[in-house]
Amino acid sequence: MQGTRVRALVWEDPTCRGVTGPWARETQLLSLRVWSLCSATREAAMVLSDHNLEISRLQESVRHWEQQVEDMKKSCKILEDKM
Repeated sequence: MQGTRVRALVWEDPTCRGVTGPWARETQLLSLRVWSLCSATREAAMVLSDHNLEISRLQESVRHWEQQVEDMKKSCKILEDKM
């Protein structure tokens, strides 16, 4: 998204249109670099989102099993008291 904005600004700037030589190449390289960084940032955010989702699922599973253990402890305590 940011790379697109940079490219749009470059093309809208009349001083950049029709520029040849090192400035054009440098502008193009900078634009590609910005696009690459934005792409890497999006990918990292997606990976973090996936990891956060997995952690959330695991925490819910842990809470479920903790509740199961507590229920079992209560059942055992009741059986011990009856004996």
